[in-house]
Amino acid sequence: MASEWSKKEEYVRQILSKEFRTNLEEHTVRLHGLNESYRFDLVSPDGSIVGEIKTYAYNLPSGSRPSGKIAHASEACLFLMHAEGAKRRLLVLTDRDFYENYKKERQGRMAELNGIEIILVEC
Repeated sequence: MASEWSKKEEYVRQILSKEFRTNLEEHTVRLHGLNESYRFDLVSPDGSIVGEIKTYAYNLPSGSRPSGKIAHASEACLFLMHAEGAKRRLLVLTDRDFYENYKKERQGRMAELNGIEIILVEC
């Protein structure tokens, strides 16, 4: 049985594959400047589109700021910035509150300044 987050990731793949008119699949991409690779959630067949999906919710039961989730999203952006051959780099968020707040966060603003497109696909 598939987990809730994997169902959301598959939904996002279907939506964005249609939107970008190309197949987007999980795939390993070399990291520029390193002798290493990373497995991204969304990669086009030619490697020109690379993305990561985060299914985090912003609102915690305690009402506190989800620092760990913000750090993980920022880490994904760091990997995206080094995806070799990528012309479009996507951080895809599935929760509207997380999306709106992350774009306001310093890390989200810096990611956008470095060419990361932060987009919302609600599910």
